[in-house]
Amino acid sequence: MARAGILLLLFWGCTLQPACNKSAPNAASPPQAAGYDDGSAADTLFYRAQALLANENPDTAVLLFTRAANLYYNQANFDLWEKSVMEVRGIYRKQNNHAAAARFLEAQLRLAGDKLPLSDVRLGKLYAFLGISYSKTGNFTPALEAYKNAMQIFEANHLQNALAAQVYKNTGNIYTRRLDYATALQYLQKALQLNLQLNDFTAAANTHNDLAIVYRYLEDYNSELYHYNRAIATPGIEPRQKAMLLANQADTYLSRKQYQQALHCCRQALNSYLSLPVPPDDELASVYNIMGEIYSDAGSLSLAATHFQKALKFGAAAYGTHHRELARVWINLGNLHARRQVYLQSLTDYQQALQALIPAFLPHDSADLPLLSDFYPEPFIFTALNQIAEVLEQQSMNPIAADNMVPLLTQALLTRELALQQASVMQLAYSVQESKLYLGQFKQDALEKAVKTAVSLYRFTADTAYITKTLSLMEYGKAGALLQAVRETEALQYAPLPDSLLQQKRILELNIYRLSANLHHAPQPDSLFEYSRSLEKLTQTARQQFTAYRNLQSQPVLTDATQLRRSVLKQSDAILSFFCGQTIWVIIGCTQNRLTMHSLAPDTLLLTRLQTFLQQVSQPPANTKATGNYRVYTQAALHLYEALLQPVLMQLPETVNRLCMIPDGLLCNLPFEALLYTMPPDSVPNYRPQHTPYLLSKYAIYYAPSAAMLQQSLKVVPSQNGLQWAGFAPAFTEQPSKSGFDRQNDCTDSELQPLVCNRMEIETIGNITGGITLTGAHAAKKAFLDLAGKCGIIHLAAHACVNNTEPMLSKIYFNDNYLQSYELYAMPAGRVQLAVLSACNTGIGRFAHGEGVLSLSRGFMYSGCPSVITTLWAVNDCATANIMSDFYQQMLTRRLPKPEALQQAKLQYLGNAALPLMEAHPYYWAAAVQAGNFQPLAVQTYNKTLYYLLLLAFFVLLIGVVLYKKYGNNTLRQQYRWK
Repeated sequence: MARAGILLLLFWGCTLQPACNKSAPNAASPPQAAGYDDGSAADTLFYRAQALLANENPDTAVLLFTRAANLYYNQANFDLWEKSVMEVRGIYRKQNNHAAAARFLEAQLRLAGDKLPLSDVRLGKLYAFLGISYSKTGNFTPALEAYKNAMQIFEANHLQNALAAQVYKNTGNIYTRRLDYATALQYLQKALQLNLQLNDFTAAANTHNDLAIVYRYLEDYNSELYHYNRAIATPGIEPRQKAMLLANQADTYLSRKQYQQALHCCRQALNSYLSLPVPPDDELASVYNIMGEIYSDAGSLSLAATHFQKALKFGAAAYGTHHRELARVWINLGNLHARRQVYLQSLTDYQQALQALIPAFLPHDSADLPLLSDFYPEPFIFTALNQIAEVLEQQSMNPIAADNMVPLLTQALLTRELALQQASVMQLAYSVQESKLYLGQFKQDALEKAVKTAVSLYRFTADTAYITKTLSLMEYGKAGALLQAVRETEALQYAPLPDSLLQQKRILELNIYRLSANLHHAPQPDSLFEYSRSLEKLTQTARQQFTAYRNLQSQPVLTDATQLRRSVLKQSDAILSFFCGQTIWVIIGCTQNRLTMHSLAPDTLLLTRLQTFLQQVSQPPANTKATGNYRVYTQAALHLYEALLQPVLMQLPETVNRLCMIPDGLLCNLPFEALLYTMPPDSVPNYRPQHTPYLLSKYAIYYAPSAAMLQQSLKVVPSQNGLQWAGFAPAFTEQPSKSGFDRQNDCTDSELQPLVCNRMEIETIGNITGGITLTGAHAAKKAFLDLAGKCGIIHLAAHACVNNTEPMLSKIYFNDNYLQSYELYAMPAGRVQLAVLSACNTGIGRFAHGEGVLSLSRGFMYSGCPSVITTLWAVNDCATANIMSDFYQQMLTRRLPKPEALQQAKLQYLGNAALPLMEAHPYYWAAAVQAGNFQPLAVQTYNKTLYYLLLLAFFVLLIGVVLYKKYGNNTLRQQYRWK
């Protein structure tokens, strides 16, 4: 049973405590006693409405309260206007008519905007109640907007009361429903902080419960247990509240397959609800749904169906026909019918779920799907679509449906793609990196199944349109958050936003990344929340004021393979894009005029050879067992080439000599140019290319996180006037002081060893480019940050280390301090067109599904740098220095594109006759790879030696002129008899 995204949130808190409302005048009292003017028509209407309400005539009371509110508003008596409005809202709430309450509050807010200032607290209260009404109807997108309007007003007035806490809590719950757990935690922790400050322990118990739910889905069971225990231990907890806690604990037991404990909690909760004077329909629906899930998971399908039907009955009474909690039940029913192989009924159930979520969706038959334009950030839309595709694929495998196999798979593929587009809609709504990474993992199974279906359709039909479709699908699993960030950077450049606003945004982002990365070590949740809220408000302002920024942020980016081939590729170019799933690997070759695809199952031999190859190339070669190691390396390198590349390359034109690799999964750390396209003539360990046929000899190879990122990087037009170069070479002759290097949370415990050749590397390249060279003590962190926004090319020859547990804490070391990865993400790198990270391991890190490798180089790309040269392991700094120096020579003197310049630099290194045979091993040259924009760069160059010679000649000439004027005029005239 699909359980991701299925949440049971504590709706008890959505109904405000009495303390949150101003008391209306007593209905039995005359108007004067209530403090009203006897001659006021508004007061009379208000009093009559109260009397009608006391006599159980709420409908007429609503009409009179509404008329009173309008009169009070026209008299500018805004306190009594607010009180009248809240009376109407209260009647609708008691009638469970939350849709009417929302419409009424919206109308009053539109009216109030003409007279009340936008920061008026009374408007904030109405927005808060509007959000609650929308939440009750399941319309969480407008609810979130209402809550944020309320927050903005409350925060502007420094209001921290029970209503403000409720708004934070409900906002956190909406983010939980969206699977945006990192953001949810921030809001819920803020709500809990306010609850405790106000000594509102009942509300605190509710918030503890909601925090426990988030931690359950994050699989942090210790934190989940802590919050449940705190909620249950709250003194004076009410029966209804305790029942909800029991229901949520049942969900926890279910997730651990402890069915008896789960059922026991459900029965206790059910008895508590049924003992209330008016049993709450919404909570009863939730409990029956959980019981249905328990029975279904335990295999008791009949009992499960009975309880799901009860959940639908009470859900309809509570919500009507449109609500996400109804969708949750319909999805469960669909899953149950699919297990029974009642496929048509299951498809109908899933469509019912979509109808509960999307009122505009009115299907006419089982093949109908909702429109993408009606989507909003709701995980159940993704789940329902994904389950429809699952059923269609199961139907296609039935031998009876053999004639319909292709149509069924085609419909399944269309549905899967729509589900992935829904995931993109969700990702656009996320603002926190952790949530975007979580979503990549969440959608991975659906992505793999979509790719498998597309590959199957290509096999059955031989239609190359399915290759194009597969390539587009693969893009959903590559660098989505990175692309979104780069597009935002672009939007900021073209908006244009004021420099002060950009600077404020960068400072906020830097603090958010810093606190997020260190949160586990030094918790500062309140500071993190305040920075996040400030950034959220700043972004909202930018979207409202700058159309270009709003438009670029609002649409998911879909890769057009045809446009990619036309805009990026020349006759000599090919792109090889990889997908590495659990059960299928796919490689697509793409040229100007040809598409080809190869797929395989990742068997044990392939995975073993891959691991062996990576071990061989990333370690210095040992003189002992040299022959055996050479044989192991060549066998692994050839096997990988034959399994992954040869089936695709042999179908591409012979004119192709430049390859863009878009790797995935385990292949992200693979230096493809060190693969072999044939076996060497013998097993003598000679690593020179004349003996060992590297792919390097045939192709200039570069890399990209995704096809869309490659296209994005090529939007940056290289400057023809030349770029300024800046290089950094810290000394590392002494270990930095503790004040400079805080070793806490460091990603390495080893001392930083002096680098032998990094200074030579920077000074040599500085001579070539005439740029800024900063070595030793001058290679400081502050100097780097100052120059990063000014220079076109940044070159770092330094130490680095990777933190795979907390990628944002990975480090690049300068002479005085280190730069952490999170600082790169907020760095203004808009002018940097090439970053050369000639340090260890700058291109590796933890792999995240849907995003790729979370490396140091990713930080430069994230901040807008279109091209990077990075390393895949701990490099030899002298070999790297030689290759990097020649790379600049090739790029500047021969005007070669970056991949060709790096290829020729490596071949020249290998072609050096004085190079020892073992130093031709790939460990020395294959680590450095180029990613992103491949076009050549112009650098503001001048030769320093020539410059000094010209300067010396100028001074000699100047001295000669002076001497001539002083001494030489008569002497020369006499010597040459000048007239």
